[in-house]
Amino acid sequence: MDHDSARGHRRINYDYPRRFLRIAVRRRRLRRRAVLEVAAEHFAQQGFHATNVEAVAAQAFTSKPQLYDLFPSKADLYHAVLHRERRKFEQNVITPLAQGQATEASESDFTSACLTSAQVVFDYQRDRPHSLRVLFGAQNWRMATDLREEARDAWTMATQASIVQRHPRHVTTYGDLSAPATAELLVTCVLGAIEMSYEGRISLLHARDVVAAAAGALSNNSARRPGSSAPQVAAAETSTLTAGRGVTA
Repeated sequence: MDHDSARGHRRINYDYPRRFLRIAVRRRRLRRRAVLEVAAEHFAQQGFHATNVEAVAAQAFTSKPQLYDLFPSKADLYHAVLHRERRKFEQNVITPLAQGQATEASESDFTSACLTSAQVVFDYQRDRPHSLRVLFGAQNWRMATDLREEARDAWTMATQASIVQRHPRHVTTYGDLSAPATAELLVTCVLGAIEMSYEGRISLLHARDVVAAAAGALSNNSARRPGSSAPQVAAAETSTLTAGRGVTA
């Protein structure tokens, strides 16, 4: 072998391992992403305990040993899914709400301001139908409670900021129900409506109607019955709307 051939041979020995390493890293990253997407669907539909790791691996077109190479246990897989969905929820819901990116104009009508804030969540639910159930679903509630409560608190604060920004008179006009309480009620209503839509009892369009009914009840002080609080009226209006469609909340 001449000197040029030997030099070329050395280059091949140096270059190919690096190329193979890059390919291996890329494949591992894609495999991890596929497993997380499939696992989010399974955890949302079945809950943590009922989710089968082998079924997740099969649907993600990988093997059980490869899955456990990425995530040593089902708990590790679940926490990875939860943290991923928490980041996506923050990027697509919490940040736009807090920074007022959902709309450029400020709504003078209180109900419209609430619906604009809720619509951000409904759009996210349409694009990622399993995310909210993984984060806030009752079937997974005992897992990672600190992260869940932190996510819900951040969502409530962002909703409050969105409502106050779009309807600044709310703080003084509806003094019997503070802005934080309104935001908490709205978040609870949105979660309940989305849960019903996820189970197929109502559509996302009807879920928006549920939120509109609750927001309208909160803003309609004059129509409030004597001795009834705003949350009670909102709950009554929501129950009436869902009952009219044959839905049990």
